[in-house]
Parts: sequence; structure tokens; C-alpha cells
Amino acid sequence: MKLTIKDIEHRAYQLWIIENVSPTEAIGNCSMWVIVMKQAFPELKIVKGYVKNTFTNNAYHEYLIAPNGSIVDPTRAQFDNLFGSNWSYRN
Repeated sequence: MKLTIKDIEHRAYQLWIIENVSPTEAIGNCSMWVIVMKQAFPELKIVKGYVKNTFTNNAYHEYLIAPNGSIVDPTRAQFDNLFGSNWSYRN
């Protein structure tokens, strides 16, 4: 299997998240973690948006966008743990 630049970047972001952000530290700390992660990866862009889930239509949330347009979210675990796959990002 040949890896693309996108694959390598995505793995670097995911590895950083695994090594730095525990699921308990993710809860309610999106603003702090996007700033910390952006310092490690200056190419990422901070997005101030929302998540939609089964309980709220628009819960405020900050996350990052990679240069290739993919979402990089250091605090995603908080939503996966609470809502499983039943949530989505909104700008």
C-alpha cells in the first residue's frame, strides 16, 4: 500500500492527539486544545463552529481544518463517547 501525503499528515495529527489529549481532558476543553495543537501544526486552521447531536442542535465547538480540507479534532473523543456516531460538525 502506497501512502499519500494526506495519509501521512492525518497519521501525524492522530498520533499527536493520542499522545497528548486523554479522553477526560477533551471534555469541555476544545478551545484550549485547538490552540495547543495549532502551535504544534501551524498549517492547521481553527474553526469556530458547532456540533449537532441527538440532544442539541448546535453545541458550540472548536476544531481544526487541515490544508487538504479534512477535519482534525483533538477533542473528538468527548462526542464519540457521549453520542457514538450520532453527531456531526456544523459551521
